[in-house]
Amino acid sequence: MADLARSHAVVIGAGMAGLTAAQAISGHFGKVTIIERDALPAGAELELTAETGEPSLFPPDNRAIALSAQALERAVGTPTAFVRSGGSIPVVAEFAARDIPTVVSGFGLEDDAYHAPDESFRLAGLDQGAAAADELYRALAAL
Repeated sequence: MADLARSHAVVIGAGMAGLTAAQAISGHFGKVTIIERDALPAGAELELTAETGEPSLFPPDNRAIALSAQALERAVGTPTAFVRSGGSIPVVAEFAARDIPTVVSGFGLEDDAYHAPDESFRLAGLDQGAAAADELYRALAAL
């Protein structure tokens, strides 16, 4: 019965949050249906597909990863936090399969509410991103 219960999921709303939720859960259900209040025009069909990669993990002591962590710390003044997030992004999985260390970073905070109707992003995050890019390019040039 548990397999049957997890074979189909329904997501209410086809906005950014609904589409993101549908993509996030698509690998866990045989079928995901998105219900939107605005009907499609007569005769129209909508098909949504999502592609995810295999979860990937790179060791923090890898030289490129370690240099990146040091660069990010210089850019924002805070030690790098290694978290397992974004590892199922398809291109990251492809890089991992080829032993290409990959850094996925961000400067948002939890209350930015990404993909929510009240989504926001602090302008300071743009400055941090620019500083981080500068430091990352300088650090990785040493490879």
